[in-house]
Amino acid sequence: MQYLYQFVFYLLANRALMAGAGENGVAIFNVLQNLSYLVLYLYDGAAKAVQPLVSTYAAERNRAGSRSTLTLALATGNGLGILLCLAPRLAPEPARKEAVLAQTISCNSQDIGALTRRVQDFCADHGADAARQYFAGMAVEEICLAAMEHLFAHRQDGIVQVTVVAARDGDFVLHFRDNGARRDLFSASDGPENDPGIAVIRKKARRFFYRHYQGFNTLTIQI
Repeated sequence: MQYLYQFVFYLLANRALMAGAGENGVAIFNVLQNLSYLVLYLYDGAAKAVQPLVSTYAAERNRAGSRSTLTLALATGNGLGILLCLAPRLAPEPARKEAVLAQTISCNSQDIGALTRRVQDFCADHGADAARQYFAGMAVEEICLAAMEHLFAHRQDGIVQVTVVAARDGDFVLHFRDNGARRDLFSASDGPENDPGIAVIRKKARRFFYRHYQGFNTLTIQI
């Protein structure tokens, strides 16, 4: 019964995180879950280690020994809990945080122009020259239009999530995720034919990577 409960919990949690936070959210959740197991095992190990001592002291009617052992166990557990609660606050902040712009649009959205301007303004605010601003806006516009034209057919529930990260090295990384049909828009064989916009982005991008995971097309472009 315990394993059935865990299966249902992980299934629902992973689906909710994929819909709301994507692959990064699932990865962070897995790390935190493993840390929670570590803490649980520490408490369980301490309880099992204390048990024979307390049993021996109880048989000997040694209340002082039982009391000191339980006090030590409680102090150790509470100290460890406080330390784990304070650890995130005591961790040093990174020298420079990466700025992030994220927006989700529907497959029948008419706001691609507004999104393109937001991306260009974001790049300008973080040191991009005019050529890079234009290229970032062009990449967002062309890929969103291609996704809406080729991936959703007659669906009305399609979404495209666009995330722009201003990296510490001065580059900009564009992340696209959609729930459309499985297709690599950047592939020379599978991508849309005779699309000069996609061809230009493929040629000028420093790096790009596509994969299909858990029902989502994910495309990453570094410019």
